[in-house]
Amino acid sequence: MPPDTTDVATTIDALTTADIGGRGAIDAIAAAARAQQGPAPAMQAADRLVEAVAPGETVLVLTGFLIPPAMVPETDGPPGAVALARAIDRALDATAIIACDPAAVEICTATATAGGLRVLDRATAADTPQSVAVTPFPADR
Repeated sequence: MPPDTTDVATTIDALTTADIGGRGAIDAIAAAARAQQGPAPAMQAADRLVEAVAPGETVLVLTGFLIPPAMVPETDGPPGAVALARAIDRALDATAIIACDPAAVEICTATATAGGLRVLDRATAADTPQSVAVTPFPADR
């Protein structure tokens, strides 16, 4: 028997709000989000995506910010972005574009490839299942 979607969403929320780095900020933010939005924000986000995205549409997924002071790309966002891009492709029959800082294009491309997606240009990705476009999106003005 498949698991209850609420249980899965609660598990996803717990995983995505784990304070792995021990920074002490995420617990308060996650608790405030649950207090305002209700339980299982991941399920609410999934429901909203299903309502908002029609087959063939394009969804922009942002990740790959730079971590100061070394200004190196983050490493935890790209796998989540790829998982989301796969879900958008498979469940919604839509195209994902992963937009990231120009310095993070390489890590996002490698992560998408490791995640089983073909990295193509935007026009080709729109017509090719199990693919994604990775494009630089600078944060400066």
